[in-house]
Amino acid sequence: MDDTNAILAAVAAAAGEAIFVPDGIYKVTNLMVPVNAKFVGESQDAWFRGTVLFNSGNRFTDMKLGYDQCATRPGAAASDVLFTRVRFAGGGQTGVSWPNTSPLIIGSRYSCSYVSFIDCDVERSMGTDPTFSNGYNNVALIDRDGVHCDHISFTGGEIGVTNGTATGSPRFSVEGYTASGYTGSAFTNITFDGVTIHGGDAGAIDFSDQPSARADYITVTGCTIHGGGITEYSFGYGLCLELPEHAVITNNIFTRAWTQSLMVTKRSEVGYDGPAAIITGNTFDLTTGPAHTGQYIVLKGDYNVFTGNSIDGGGTWDIIGLWDATFNTVTGNTFTNTGDSSLVVEGTGCSDNTIDDGPPVPATEFGNETAGTSWSAIGVDSMELSNCLCDGDTNVTAINAYLRNTATGHAACEAMAVVYTDNGANTPDELVSYTSSVSITDNQAEGWVHFAFIMPVHVSGPQTYWLGVFANESGAGLQRAKTDTAGHYISYMADDYTDGPPTAYAEDGYGSTSWMSIYADFINDSDIIND
Repeated sequence: MDDTNAILAAVAAAAGEAIFVPDGIYKVTNLMVPVNAKFVGESQDAWFRGTVLFNSGNRFTDMKLGYDQCATRPGAAASDVLFTRVRFAGGGQTGVSWPNTSPLIIGSRYSCSYVSFIDCDVERSMGTDPTFSNGYNNVALIDRDGVHCDHISFTGGEIGVTNGTATGSPRFSVEGYTASGYTGSAFTNITFDGVTIHGGDAGAIDFSDQPSARADYITVTGCTIHGGGITEYSFGYGLCLELPEHAVITNNIFTRAWTQSLMVTKRSEVGYDGPAAIITGNTFDLTTGPAHTGQYIVLKGDYNVFTGNSIDGGGTWDIIGLWDATFNTVTGNTFTNTGDSSLVVEGTGCSDNTIDDGPPVPATEFGNETAGTSWSAIGVDSMELSNCLCDGDTNVTAINAYLRNTATGHAACEAMAVVYTDNGANTPDELVSYTSSVSITDNQAEGWVHFAFIMPVHVSGPQTYWLGVFANESGAGLQRAKTDTAGHYISYMADDYTDGPPTAYAEDGYGSTSWMSIYADFINDSDIIND
């Protein structure tokens, strides 16, 4: 008996209310779930057995979805979808061009945004043929032909739980795939938080992008990632990021993989550069997992940051290898029980990388947190900065400045905070970074104004930097507070705000024994590890 029509009739009768689903097996055939339909199961034994096509506004709670040769996937462009304590089964339909290769598919035929999975479990795909063209992943996120995945989140749960026969995956537990020829951003804002991901025969997680479509803002935090390559068939990764931008990999536990527990790669593509990935606070247990070959961790491309990680184990192979890598930072990591392994090795095509084998000294202060009582105007299309000692290595997340706006009858002033290096002679030198713009309204009372960076900015210490505020053409009334402090200075420079802060600083004015009320918010790598 097929229950598809009965379920649709129940949705229509519910008129938007949640439908309670008692335990039992409900056979469905391509169940196109209506927009905003909601289901609450008695337990995960309340099973819609067949292909389930979700839609915008859907809610599924305490249920099981899918079946052999079937999948849970979008039936139309879908947003604002929530799955809570749902178990996904199925996959195994032959050929990646078929829609039901994986138990859970996101994207592929229809764009998906703001789709969340809380404490959900995904079974091993029912596919058995290891041929990779069959695409037997457990979770597939697919960008192709104008289809895009954005703001997809997994919180808690496990991916690659048993399907009654085996755990893991015939291919990857999670694969993000960007089809050849796709242009624009690939997957954006994809988050895995506190998820256990079982290693597949090929790998645990792989995000495969194209030079014209790089994944932006992938976050993997607090997860346990078991190494892939269980059958030593191919690939063999724990986590592989191909051509990433702004990836954040933090506070995870990685076990040994057949090849790399972590691979950040540019896939030998021309024109790849950073920012790539910030990798910090992770534990790499290289003592457990499948048999191993090759370097355990590989970084390719530019501007990867690998700091504050703990690596246990090793043997014959190098622990960390850099290839075709420039401007990477590999510092402050802890290595134990590495045997004869070399810790960090640079291969061909490497230059301008910063490498050490010891933990950095964490910062404790960076700037002047006293709200001054002396005021001075910053000026139109101008910036003012003060020299501030950062007493250790850290990651700056924001700048706070004590400001007021005395103008009336003007457009709101736009301003941003800037960070410059010091040239060794108490003068700003080269731009480090700048924040997003903040609007400061007419007659805005004095107070701390918060300027946030899009991504944390890593700075080394102890070292002097210049922190400042850059105002636009409406900045005539914008004023900054200062304290009279020996050894500190205020530097002034006029520049067109619309062009952004200049890379090289050219000073127009200078004041001594003056310290702007400005300081940095920061988070040390040790703080991330201890969270």
